[in-house]
Amino acid sequence: MLIFDIEIANPIATETTQKEAGIFYAAGWKDYANMGIACIGVYDYTADKYRVFGEYELDDFQELLDAHDVAVGYNNISFDNNVLRAEKVNISDSKSYDLLAQIYAALGSRQKGCKLDDVIKANFPGDAGKTMNGADAPLFWQRGYTTKVIDYCLSDVRLTKKLLDRILRHGWIRNPILPEKTLKLKRP
Repeated sequence: MLIFDIEIANPIATETTQKEAGIFYAAGWKDYANMGIACIGVYDYTADKYRVFGEYELDDFQELLDAHDVAVGYNNISFDNNVLRAEKVNISDSKSYDLLAQIYAALGSRQKGCKLDDVIKANFPGDAGKTMNGADAPLFWQRGYTTKVIDYCLSDVRLTKKLLDRILRHGWIRNPILPEKTLKLKRP
C-alpha cells in the first residue's frame, strides 16, 4: 500500500482570477491536460519511506504504483487520478482508496467542512495542519520555490498517513463536522 498526493504545476483560472504575467494557467477545474505535474509525494508502506517524483519521473511513479495493491489519497479519485491520467499515469479505480470519498460515504452525502485540514484538526487537535493553501502551490512552483512546494506536498502525505493509520488501527475517525462523534470507515 502507498499514499500519494500531487501538486499541479499550473494554477486554475476561474472567472475571478487575476492572472499574473508570466504564469501559465489551466483553463478550469476540469482542464486536467493543462494542469501539469509539479511533484508527487509518496509514502510507501512496504519500504517505510517517503519519496518524491517530478514531471520527468512519471514512469518511475507508474512502476511503483503497479507494484502496490492499494493507492491511497485524499480526493484522489476526483482530482489527482484525473490529472495523472492526463499525464499517461494510470491508477485503476479498483486500486484507489480515497479518504474523502470514504468520509462522504460515512456521512451519507458530500458536505462542507471535510477538507483535509478540517479532518486533521478534528482528529489531532494539537497538529498544526496544512502548511499552505493548495491553490498557491502552482504559483510558488512557477515562481521557482520548488522546495517549498515539495515540502507542502510531503506534509499533506504525512497528514493523510496520520488519518489512514488511525483508520487501520481503529476503523474510525472523528467526524470533522461534529468532532464529538465518530465515523466508521471502511479499511483499504
